[in-house]
Amino acid sequence: MAITPAPVVAALKTAKLGLVVWGPGFGTQLTTTGAASCNILGNSFTDVVVGAKLSGSASCDAASTDPTQYPLNGKLKLSYAAKTLSTQAYVRVAGFDPGPGPDVIALTGIITKGGGVGSTLTGEVFFDPVKKALVNGEGGPVPGSTPVLKNQYYFDNSQIAQSCADGGSPIGLIYGGDGPSLLGSAASGISLSF
Repeated sequence: MAITPAPVVAALKTAKLGLVVWGPGFGTQLTTTGAASCNILGNSFTDVVVGAKLSGSASCDAASTDPTQYPLNGKLKLSYAAKTLSTQAYVRVAGFDPGPGPDVIALTGIITKGGGVGSTLTGEVFFDPVKKALVNGEGGPVPGSTPVLKNQYYFDNSQIAQSCADGGSPIGLIYGGDGPSLLGSAASGISLSF
């Protein structure tokens, strides 16, 4: 049975400082820093925040040849130097990279405004489905692990199966970035080159 392609929108922004995100099995956690460290055209910044809005049309049917499908694409903005400088790009998801892991996607694009105009953006980031705990202990915990507390986030792979079911619901929230993912995959991050 073919699954009809559906419109997809991904609105992305930097997570707040101190946000706790639990990996599968609730045995590991990451605490967000509220900003990224980046080297932009030879200058290092430790206060980079990211924002993006991407849209596309996709299907969970890997064999689909429906010509109406297209990958997530849109604008990505990096703000830095106490938000006095920025770099903007048009980007698209070039596909999943199974080498580092099943949750790593490849990006490609071009810088259109700010630092690095005309340069090519390439790289990889991870995307992991998560849910926000509404009460202590939601989603687990696994015996012997620390419980997830209210307002923390936890890995929730069930959203992928739900989104691919006939008439399914979209994935509500993604935790993403570079470095180690919640699944332990290594995403290289993005870079600019002329």
